[in-house]
Amino acid sequence: MADIINLQEAWEGHSGLEVERFLKAQFGTKFGDFRTTSPDANNFIHILCFATKADAELYDSDPQTYGPGGQSDKVVKNLTIPISTASVDSYIGTLSVNKSTSTQYLVKDGESFVIPMRFNAKPIIAATSQQEAMSGTGTLIIERSPNGTTWTQVMTQPIAASAEDTGYPDSVDLKGLLLTGSANHIRLRVLFQYTDYEGEQKTLASSPVVLTVTSVTLSLERTTA
Repeated sequence: MADIINLQEAWEGHSGLEVERFLKAQFGTKFGDFRTTSPDANNFIHILCFATKADAELYDSDPQTYGPGGQSDKVVKNLTIPISTASVDSYIGTLSVNKSTSTQYLVKDGESFVIPMRFNAKPIIAATSQQEAMSGTGTLIIERSPNGTTWTQVMTQPIAASAEDTGYPDSVDLKGLLLTGSANHIRLRVLFQYTDYEGEQKTLASSPVVLTVTSVTLSLERTTA
C-alpha cells in the first residue's frame, strides 16, 4: 500500500514497515534514536524511542537491562503498533487485451475476429508489497450479450498465466460466436485456481474486459444504367 499520510488515516491494511516510516517521520525530531523490535507474542511490533544515540547503543548491547522494564531502562517512549504484522497476502489476476474497450469493431458475418491477450496471476506479499508471477493455467470465459446486461456463456478455453508483463502470447477467435447482423457485447474474464501460502486451494477471477463487436452482412447490389 501507499505510505500513511496523517494520523487521521486508518492504519488497517498497512504493513509494519509503513507504520514505522510514518512514526519516525512524525517523531524523528523529538527523540535521539529509535529501535524496532521483532513481533511480540501477539504479533505486534514496538518502536522504542531513546533520548540519545548513546542510549540506543546501550540498548543494543543489553536489551534486557536497558530495554523496557529493565534495571536501567533507557526507553523514553515505547510505541506499540496497533496492527498485526502477520502477513496477509493477496492474489490478483489481470487480463490484458490488444483491443480497445472504447472502440466499436465491425466484422463481416462468419469471419474471424481475433483478440490477442495476456493473463497474469500474481501474489502480493503483504510485508513487502512484492509481486511475483505465478505459473499455471486458468480458464478463459467468453460471454456474449446483445445489450450489455444479460450475458450468455458461449465458450471457454485454457489460458496460461504469463511470466511477462508485456506482449500478448494468447488469443481467442470470435468466429462463429457472434450474433450475425447485430451488435455483440463480448465479455472476457479468467478464473484461476492456485494454492496459497497456507496450503489452501483458492480461485481468483480477473476483472472482466468488455468489447463491442458488430457482425455485419455485406452484399453487392448490381445496378444498371
